Amino acid sequence: MRISFIRTLLVTPVALSLVACNNPTEEISDAALIKTKQGSVQGVTTDTAGIYNFKGLPFAAAPTGELRWAAPASAPTWTGVKRADTFGDRCMQVADTEGGFFDRLIEGHGLTAIKNILIKRVVAAQESAPISEDCLYLNVRTGNLTGETKQPVMVWIHGGGHQFGSGDFAYYQNNGLVEKDVVLVTINYRLGAFGYMAHPELSAEDPNGVSGNYGTLDQIAALDWVRDNIAEYGGDANNVTIFGESAGAWSVTELMASPLAAGKFHKAIAQSGASTYHLGQMDGEGLGWPSGYDMGKQVANAVGLTNPTAAELRAVLADEIMAKLPEKADDAFHHIRDGYVFPKNVGHAFRDGSINSVPLMTGYNSDEGTLFFS
Repeated sequence: MRISFIRTLLVTPVALSLVACNNPTEEISDAALIKTKQGSVQGVTTDTAGIYNFKGLPFAAAPTGELRWAAPASAPTWTGVKRADTFGDRCMQVADTEGGFFDRLIEGHGLTAIKNILIKRVVAAQESAPISEDCLYLNVRTGNLTGETKQPVMVWIHGGGHQFGSGDFAYYQNNGLVEKDVVLVTINYRLGAFGYMAHPELSAEDPNGVSGNYGTLDQIAALDWVRDNIAEYGGDANNVTIFGESAGAWSVTELMASPLAAGKFHKAIAQSGASTYHLGQMDGEGLGWPSGYDMGKQVANAVGLTNPTAAELRAVLADEIMAKLPEKADDAFHHIRDGYVFPKNVGHAFRDGSINSVPLMTGYNSDEGTLFFS
């Protein structure tokens, strides 16, 4: 949703009442019943004729139990028909992040107090989406289910500082790109402690001897899903553009810097962000950035574990971890140089030319400073 459009909505109280109704009624559609490698899937209609949305498609196994703090495992398959009419759960994060995002957005526009109050009430009235560890889902919008020619694919990576966000946010649900003959994919990936925490015991049991960077591995797994499945939704697996905003743009540069993502995308767009400044290390300080291992040990201590095993770490309830995160933990929960997912920090990889070199468009979205300054 463009910020200028939000400003327009704020002009009159009448327009505010429309915000709560900006998502049209959707229904399961027989026209969106397709056979895929995972199994049969039935999507929903959208507000534009001939365009369908397939929600909550699992691109990897649920990262729970032994798969918490592990590389994503293979996506499930099913028999029968999967109803793709509901978004998957959001990944673990602080509650009410979407409302908080809008609060900051609105407060930065210098509106009157009454307008601030009215729009915040509308946002607060929206039903909160479920949050859980079982969150590795993506969504596909397409108008090309019957087309012989496959369309370009764009994979949206949401922002949120790698600490919050989701592919289902209301302002990402739009047919604009699909109407321009694009197959649009929006993804989730693990966040915060669950997506980026490192710990020596987690590394000790990992086949590559590393930990952290799970959110990046999730994004790579989503690209693998696109490669293997998107043709069944009308998309061209050989014409994939990754794009994102803020931490989504960080992720774009991170995927460009990871050899594990080589060949999995063909173009890139980074909106308002790059991860080139971050110098976090798995072990040891990175010019002021917290050590991944140090923060992982702090998290363990915060939940009452001293020298825990990986199994003991995984046995802690997710809500307890979220409730007891140490101060400044979010400074550590980003990409770290581990020698495997990231042989070099992103900035050094770009400096040295050690990247997945694809056409890149980068820049800044207008008015985004309003998120940070009143």
